[in-house]
Amino acid sequence: MSSIVLRFRGLSVAAKAALAVTLMVVLVVAALLGEYAMITANYDHADAAQRALIAKAKADEEAAIAAAVSYSDTRWCGALSVLTATPVAYPSDPAKNPSRVEAYQLYEDFVHIKANFRCT
Repeated sequence: MSSIVLRFRGLSVAAKAALAVTLMVVLVVAALLGEYAMITANYDHADAAQRALIAKAKADEEAAIAAAVSYSDTRWCGALSVLTATPVAYPSDPAKNPSRVEAYQLYEDFVHIKANFRCT
């Protein structure tokens, strides 16, 4: 017989019971760790799928925002083109024509905004 079996036969009942309990604890811990590893692997897989869905939703949202901003910029450029189509000259006598000074300043503001929007 092998030496391990002979050594086991030579152990006392208490030592055999302690060895059995130790072996049982090791098996339970191994089973729990294996279950934990499987759960963790499933969570990691779920997290990866969830991250992919979140990334797609974020990309879709960013594309929708970019389209809305582009559409809004186009509308603003159209409005600014209409507002700046006819140049407004600075009045020769600003004291007599304060409303024309205000119209000129407003026109200049629109021209500046149009340039900032990079409208063509």
